[in-house]
Amino acid sequence: MKIAVILKAPKNRYSGGRIYAYTIIKGLLSLGHRVTIYSNNKPIFFDEILGNLITNVNFKKTSFIPFILSSPKYDLIIAVPHRRTIKNHIIDKILFYNFIIWKKKVSQSKLWFINFETPNWIFSLMNDKNIFKEFQNSNLLIKHANKIISISRTGEKYAKDYYSHVNSHLSYDVLYPPINTITAEKIIDFKKDNSFIFFTRFDSNNKGAESIEIIIKSLPKSSVFKIISNFKNVNNSKIQKLYKLSSQQCIKLKLYNSIKEIDKFQLLAKSEILFFSSKFEGFGLPPVEAQYMNTKVIASDLEVLREINPDIIFDNFKDIKVLKRKIQLLIKSPNKNYREKINKMASFNSLTRNLKNIL
Repeated sequence: MKIAVILKAPKNRYSGGRIYAYTIIKGLLSLGHRVTIYSNNKPIFFDEILGNLITNVNFKKTSFIPFILSSPKYDLIIAVPHRRTIKNHIIDKILFYNFIIWKKKVSQSKLWFINFETPNWIFSLMNDKNIFKEFQNSNLLIKHANKIISISRTGEKYAKDYYSHVNSHLSYDVLYPPINTITAEKIIDFKKDNSFIFFTRFDSNNKGAESIEIIIKSLPKSSVFKIISNFKNVNNSKIQKLYKLSSQQCIKLKLYNSIKEIDKFQLLAKSEILFFSSKFEGFGLPPVEAQYMNTKVIASDLEVLREINPDIIFDNFKDIKVLKRKIQLLIKSPNKNYREKINKMASFNSLTRNLKNIL
């Protein structure tokens, strides 16, 4: 098949949704399809994700101006949406989404819409009515779409509820995002080093950054606490406060910003426990990645995390005594190997196999 994938991508930072899109592109290429990417940027992970298939893809840098005189025709268009912001609202409405609609009409092809999350799902957990505004632009595509591809069964459930009234002819499928097993397999040293790890973002109110102090107060004395986040955008006084609290609790604090995939898996492999206190996730890769590295997990009790990770421990990150007990329980429990299970669900091979079945 001749397939076009249309997306916007940041140039100098990692994005889970864009990485997922490029993994689908890699899957399509490995199945022998001809893929053209229309995007504003070639992301920093372009070479890393596509690997030796990079020469097979046709990348077209574009400003998404529709209605030019001629355009190639495609058998399938895959749209990778993003949320509306004040900065991109008008331009995206006029250009990006109309560009996708125009491509579909010219090609008279099918249109797949990648669904990371829907506002009704986020609202059910966050109770923020403003979230619906962030999806106004991407919703323009729904009446033109043929299929919604969700990244979880939970997400699919909410997508059916949200989109069915706009387009009753939509079909739905699920493609779990794969973890980067190729990079993970390069990690040979699995020796734990009395450290604990936490993934968060300070620029989002749903990524659980407010749980850091409770976690620090719950950790065993003399342990190491590694936080992976976007610290370049964090006020220095807040960082110094974390160092002070850690010192008071006899915890060694290590902060990491914008690390490479290989470094991330190395840190996970050496950690005893991953803490993941997000209030909302469309899928939640870090707990899956941690289990692949034989690292135990304590995560927020979210429906989607229970769907993807039935073998981890859940917590609300509000009670220090409760969290301490759970940490000790995991430290004393024997290690388990979840690799085979994860390979069946969240590997590149499983994504490619499922992608082939729905094409």
